[in-house]
Amino acid sequence: MALRIWLIIIDLILVVAAFCISIAFKPSNIEYYFNNYYYPFSIFIVGWIAISLLFSKYNTKGKDFAPVAQRILLSNVSSLALVTILM
Repeated sequence: MALRIWLIIIDLILVVAAFCISIAFKPSNIEYYFNNYYYPFSIFIVGWIAISLLFSKYNTKGKDFAPVAQRILLSNVSSLALVTILM
């Protein structure tokens, strides 16, 4: 259970880091993007974690890499698709 929580935290850090890196390449002020995209980004994060839990992305049981990679890929693509449809 503790490993699953750490995986969720690492996943959140990576998603937030990707958001911050994309903001770094934008021409406007950083505060502008955080203020305008706080609510949509929050929805994205909740959707990302919910779908990840639904597809057992954080399940560490299994010795083969292929099923684990398939769950991760399916979860990430499904999260992106759902949030894109909602936005």
